[in-house]
Amino acid sequence: MPSLAVRLSIADRAFRGCAFLHRHWCLRWLCVYPSPLKPSLAVRFSIASYAFAGCASLTSLDLSGLANTLTSIASYAFQGCANLTSIGLSELTNLSSIDSWAFTGCASITTVDLSNTKVTSIDSYAFHGCADLTTLKLPPAMFAASNSSSIASYAFEGCAALHEIYIPNGATANLSSGTADAFIGCTATGAKIYYYGDNSTIASDFKNKFDALKVTDNWTLTQVPSAR
Repeated sequence: MPSLAVRLSIADRAFRGCAFLHRHWCLRWLCVYPSPLKPSLAVRFSIASYAFAGCASLTSLDLSGLANTLTSIASYAFQGCANLTSIGLSELTNLSSIDSWAFTGCASITTVDLSNTKVTSIDSYAFHGCADLTTLKLPPAMFAASNSSSIASYAFEGCAALHEIYIPNGATANLSSGTADAFIGCTATGAKIYYYGDNSTIASDFKNKFDALKVTDNWTLTQVPSAR
């Protein structure tokens, strides 16, 4: 049977300004299953610009139904979702890009876990102003020699509570490009960059790419067991 590529999306401004939207469940079942009677479907899903922007009461988003199909989150997709705490990014195994301003102003997010994704770039202002963000887990795809990877200007500016960054287990190469001002304002006391195994050189290179991480004694390199 022929193989087809199907692209789906939550459209621009689909839920923009829905101030009383608290949770969004529909994405649990929004997926496409191949059938023996139909061509094999290669489904690719995206969340478009401003799709949930200004949903100030939105607290959680269940993306489990898109775990294998969501590939991109566009600019301003969740801008200003000030009470959003749970977004389940770690489940998105085919997510490859997070565009500029995607989560800017999501002040209640505490963890950004990209460890199981294929993200190679985090665009400018993507998590700008996420004031309660404490933990960032980066994916192996950002530290693979075969990929061109980057963290752009002001991507995490103003994330004052950020104090844990994890270089992934299995990192094999340095981050290709990091704009010096990506972590401006990330000056939490006792902050650590964690790395696994013998990846201290990769972790050190990562730290030295960013002004806010290298010019303060707050950010120290710490090895953790591979099982963590």
